[in-house]
Amino acid sequence: MTASMSPSSQRTGVWIWCQGEPRPYHCYLYARRSLALAQQPSRARLHITASDRYVLYVNGALMGRGPARSDPRRKSYDTYDLASSLRIGANVIAVRAYHYGAAARGEGWHSQSGNAYTVGERAGLWAELEITRPDGTPEVFGTDSRWKLRPAAAWSRDVPPLEGTFGSPEVYDANADPPDWMRVDFDDSGWSPAWEIPPRELDWFLLESRSTPLLREREVLPTRLVTVGEVIDQEPPAFAYGPPAKRWRRSSLDVASLLAAELRLPLEHARAERADAILTGDDTAAEFQGAVVAGHAIRQPFLVLDFGRQVFGFPRILLDAPPGAKLDLTYDQLLVDNRVPSRLPIADRYLTRAGEQVWEVAAYRQFRYLHLTVRSPDTPVRIRGISLNSYEYPAERRGAFACADPLLTRLWTACADTVFLNMEDTLTGDAWRERAQWAGGDPRQGIQGMYLAYGDLPLADRLLRTFPATDRGDGRLEITFPPARLDPRIFIPQHLLAWSLNVREHCLFTGRRDVAEDLYPSVQRQIDWFEPYRDSLGLLRNLPGWNWLDWAPVDLRGANLGTNIFYVIGLEAAAWLAEQLDHKADARRWNGIAQSVRARIRRVFWNPERGLYEDSHHHGKLTGFASEHGNALALIHGVATSEQAERIAARLSVRDPSLTPASPAYFGDVLTALLRVGLSAQALDGVRERFRPMLELMDNPTVWEAWGPFISHHDPITSDEQVSTRHQMRHAAPRSLTHVSAVGAGVALTTDLLGVTPTGPGFQTCRIRPHPGVLDCAHGVVPTPHGDLRVSWERTGTGLALTAELPDGVEADVRLDRDAKRPQTLVVNDRTHDLQNSDAGVQRTPDTVSVRLSPGEHRIELRSGDGGG
Repeated sequence: MTASMSPSSQRTGVWIWCQGEPRPYHCYLYARRSLALAQQPSRARLHITASDRYVLYVNGALMGRGPARSDPRRKSYDTYDLASSLRIGANVIAVRAYHYGAAARGEGWHSQSGNAYTVGERAGLWAELEITRPDGTPEVFGTDSRWKLRPAAAWSRDVPPLEGTFGSPEVYDANADPPDWMRVDFDDSGWSPAWEIPPRELDWFLLESRSTPLLREREVLPTRLVTVGEVIDQEPPAFAYGPPAKRWRRSSLDVASLLAAELRLPLEHARAERADAILTGDDTAAEFQGAVVAGHAIRQPFLVLDFGRQVFGFPRILLDAPPGAKLDLTYDQLLVDNRVPSRLPIADRYLTRAGEQVWEVAAYRQFRYLHLTVRSPDTPVRIRGISLNSYEYPAERRGAFACADPLLTRLWTACADTVFLNMEDTLTGDAWRERAQWAGGDPRQGIQGMYLAYGDLPLADRLLRTFPATDRGDGRLEITFPPARLDPRIFIPQHLLAWSLNVREHCLFTGRRDVAEDLYPSVQRQIDWFEPYRDSLGLLRNLPGWNWLDWAPVDLRGANLGTNIFYVIGLEAAAWLAEQLDHKADARRWNGIAQSVRARIRRVFWNPERGLYEDSHHHGKLTGFASEHGNALALIHGVATSEQAERIAARLSVRDPSLTPASPAYFGDVLTALLRVGLSAQALDGVRERFRPMLELMDNPTVWEAWGPFISHHDPITSDEQVSTRHQMRHAAPRSLTHVSAVGAGVALTTDLLGVTPTGPGFQTCRIRPHPGVLDCAHGVVPTPHGDLRVSWERTGTGLALTAELPDGVEADVRLDRDAKRPQTLVVNDRTHDLQNSDAGVQRTPDTVSVRLSPGEHRIELRSGDGGG
């Protein structure tokens, strides 16, 4: 649990800022507090937060940055141990604070309020330093009017906002602000005293200690110089002639549009000497200079760097330059013809001061490839290094998966890498574009991937605990956090059906009953919120909000198959939690509803002529549309009967053109379904066919939001008018290459190919149920709260051999496919069991054999024939 500070009587620090506009757009502020210490403190802790972001320095040294995203009603603060950073004599705490200040704009789904971190609260900074002297005497220094402030002038505020989730581009003039403002000996006598924000203007209620660790920072160097060339400089003049009233006006600089428009040519007139020196990391400098060419305008040099994999952090340049040179950066996840395509309009500019200097972009970027244009036609710019200050969650990979097919191994690694890029103060859905925390949909696959690759992390607790506070009063949660980023009328009901699944899976993977108990009221209210939307058939129909299941033309009109299956499994997940927490009446009620709805789904959505479940029951009949995802859900979650399952599987195992294909977000369900019905070879063929392009486009791949980087989304069918336009050509749009929704395929490789799934809280019990198909071998590591669980299996000359290392506290039910028509024996830790005869230690069905394993190392062999080895 996190600690909270509530009434102001419990704090000495007050909220401060500059007097004036409460929500300034794209505003940076410098703050300093000098203090003299007569003795070295035995203990010193600094608590700090800001609206919206801060970077903290103590005595000139960078300490960290934050805070975690939060709702102003429970504002997150960070704590630093400064005992070894403070010294006898003069000290200074220096903070660079930032306020997004993006005004509310747009309508409906495209509305924005605030950003992905805050909800449009006013600007503010709060800090409190608690010191214990050697004699044990406490002393507290809080933010107040004794702090000195200076609004930053270096960052231009005349820049267009980017997508509301991640702020604005950076245009930074290094001549406008002192570079040593954070040093102890800096003279701040000309700065203004801080303005103490009056209580009536405060947006913050509780201060809540950060529940996730501060992110770590480390330098990452580029691995390859992709290309060097020159551009025809198309920099617009500072003033442009145009409306209103056809007069001269100052033009707003859009660096991204400038970089996108400029022609990129082979290096001919501009200078780019020793460009590859940027890669060495030593004192050798590359030298760049533009040229004014008669008849050819101004030519400026550029280069493109490859960082070797997708990265996340703050681009940094070390340089020696004349004053007034311009360095323009843009970024992307991929190259097109050795060019950074800038699929999102993200670009940053630095105007140099004279001499040696370091520019680190203030806002973090997610990319693999970096483009730099140097605009200095009169004097050379010497660049000693370009790197990334990588901003990473401090977790090491514990999970692992490998098998006989290198492509499948590569896919699992790509999924784990994608999850890592989205691990910040919470788990985001997309590190590149959205950077938002979602309640359902994307995060479910991402959280599962995090459990399986990195284990039980505070991120999962944080994500789940934030959403109950978004309850709008009737039980319905918001779909993003902080809650007011989107118009509150806009939500995805299908995401919210997954809320109880997220809470159940957290309990299964972590075993923390206290979290389940805290979240149970929200599960109860959320699942019951859907009850009024059941129709006379007992099905959910015509739900409010934006109905969405996948970026595919799935028919969501009327009563929808996938929506109602999610309702069934959401009810069953809620009932499971109720059983664990001794809410028996809730469990009986929800299981009863789930059983009823499952029966209605079988009756209403099954088309016996087609041998498929169709997506929509609308105007009293099925509409003729069927999808891979809907039928996969029917197989996984026990909706389809055994006879139906056989017919569905036959259609899913081939690329049936009559089925709406699943996007990467939900192909993991298709893979799971086919593995579980025994069509492993076909399932893995489908994975290879669809994921191969993204896995082979580049080394160190990640998984994508769509099947290509420039593919338009196909909207679900939500109205009769859309039926005739569902195959209409749409403009291509950029899609993220680091999207956690696609991690479901990697999850399935662990849970259903390797075969490890928790069945009891905290992995007290688990199931090991491999589906080898035609693969020769697989092995993996699954993190549990008790330690790492290791499983491997391989084909032998007579059958299948499986080894399992179960940590203390974990028991396993191992289940293997058997052929009841052939004589087989099961050897468990050198003890042989004849499957033709009953054996108390072995459970048998016509298709499977299973044994219960206690903690420790085990070897199991299923042998065909005479049992010889």
